[in-house]
Amino acid sequence: MTRGSDRHMLERYQRLTIQWKMFSLSFESSMKRLRQPEESRARADRIKLEYVRAHPSAYTLDAQSFLTDSFREIKTTLNMCGTRPREVAKSIKNLQDKGLLYEVRPGLWTMEVFYREVLQLIGGRTCKLQQFRPTSYSTKHNEQIRSHYV
Repeated sequence: MTRGSDRHMLERYQRLTIQWKMFSLSFESSMKRLRQPEESRARADRIKLEYVRAHPSAYTLDAQSFLTDSFREIKTTLNMCGTRPREVAKSIKNLQDKGLLYEVRPGLWTMEVFYREVLQLIGGRTCKLQQFRPTSYSTKHNEQIRSHYV
């Protein structure tokens, strides 16, 4: 009888041990999830305090400092068209005539968006999109040029 009781007690102890481990893992996981927002906030605050901006002017979000006059004109012109297709088509034609908008192929347009200085601040490179004007080269060649620069 003693041996049966000991074995029963051992099995019960093992089950309880497993259940306790599962509970503690679950509890630990729950507590970790509860701490995440606080830890995230603390990490963001620390970064905010310690981060040194290489180019402070890049954080002003001043459209006149970053976006070219031509891009702002394109935006204003197209915004005034609303959703009227004829007005949009007419405005696009006028923008093309002014040399502000270039159609690479039907439905694909290029334009100057950022000043060169801004592009150099962002990535140290200048944008070569203006080279995507239609040429007499084959379509395959044009695609290779675009994929290289984009």
